[in-house]
Amino acid sequence: MLFQWYLFAFLFILYCVAKTGNQQYKIYVAGEYEGRYKWFAAMMVIAVLTYVAATRDVYFQDSISYSSAYMRTEGTWANAIKTFRESGKDRGFYTIVVLLKMLIGDHYQIYFGVIAGFCLLCVIGTYRKYSCNFFMTVFLFLASGEYVQWTHNGMRQFIAVSMTFAATGFLLKKKYLQYIAVVLFASTFHASALMMAPMCFVVRGAAWNWKSVLMIFTVVIATTSSDFLINMVTDIMENTQYSGDISNMMTTDGTNGIRVLIFCIPPLLSLIFLRRIRALNLPLINLCVNMSIASMGIYIVSM
Repeated sequence: MLFQWYLFAFLFILYCVAKTGNQQYKIYVAGEYEGRYKWFAAMMVIAVLTYVAATRDVYFQDSISYSSAYMRTEGTWANAIKTFRESGKDRGFYTIVVLLKMLIGDHYQIYFGVIAGFCLLCVIGTYRKYSCNFFMTVFLFLASGEYVQWTHNGMRQFIAVSMTFAATGFLLKKKYLQYIAVVLFASTFHASALMMAPMCFVVRGAAWNWKSVLMIFTVVIATTSSDFLINMVTDIMENTQYSGDISNMMTTDGTNGIRVLIFCIPPLLSLIFLRRIRALNLPLINLCVNMSIASMGIYIVSM
């Protein structure tokens, strides 16, 4: 996609400006100083990516479905209350849609922009806070296709994802009740967020601890028992909001192997440098490693 190359060029220019424009400060991490960028750089990234998401082609992937549903929505207080009370799934998302319709009318591009802007604020803001190389992290977010996949397509899912991602600080500070509260709220936008409630206990602790090894063992069992697993999941999901997704899944060949290979790289690298990681014993690195192991496991099963 041509516009992605424009985004890469913008990111490089912004990097040069931020690097020479007194936009950095130092923090002390693991015995050395690391650079962090001030909010100017992050807000510029958010503003441009939000604009691109807001002005995208309405026929791009699921955008037409979201815009059509938005245009059909009745923007009244009565409908907002009815939606909140009667929506059987994702009531948080649909209630927000009604409220936005009341505020901005039929301007669906502003609707796209508000959703994308909120999600990007959560994600890019978290990158700015924790990444030792902010611009490289944003570049990977763009180059991996995750930016387009989330902001241009899976809007409901991205709200839930960005909320739980922004709550990373609660995990690092072991404030599990606060984290689960965020997860529960995020689940009102997309129920898949609920899987992060038990996951927050699975991924805590040192990198590659016994829970991580158990997860790998579970993945092996799941992949060698795929027929039994698929039948069980199909039976469980048959009468839920995901019944259609399960039916579609049964007609595909699973996740592309190249995509799975890419998601396997971080945990494999962490295994190579495990001695150094354990010597530093940084909560953020431990969390990232264990999360990457969980992602690898999920993608292997999906393949």
